[in-house]
Amino acid sequence: LQELAGNMVETAGSEASPRSLGSRLVQAMQKLNHLHYQARWEARPQAPEIYFGFCPYQEIIAEHPELCRMDAELLRLLTGRQVQQQAKLVPDGLGGRFCRFILHAR
Repeated sequence: LQELAGNMVETAGSEASPRSLGSRLVQAMQKLNHLHYQARWEARPQAPEIYFGFCPYQEIIAEHPELCRMDAELLRLLTGRQVQQQAKLVPDGLGGRFCRFILHAR
C-alpha cells in the first residue's frame, strides 16, 4: 500500500513540498483533485480535517477495505503528518457520500 500510494503521489506531480502545513494541505488537495478525489480540507481547533467528496474505489471498497489505508498513506505522504480515517462513505445529505480524515499533530 505504501508503494502504491508513493506511485500515486508521483503521478500527481512531484513539486517540492512547502514548509508550512497550510501550504502542504493546499498542495495536497490540488494533487488529490488531479486524481479525482474531490478533496478539501477544513481547519479545526484540534486538527485539520480532510474530506474526500468522491471515492475512486466506491464500487469495490466493501471487498477491499485496505484501499482506505492506502488513502491514509497517500495523505501522510502528501502532508508529512499521520492521518486517521474518521468516516467512510457517509451520506452528505445532498445525494453524495464523503470520507473524512483527521491529521495528527506530528
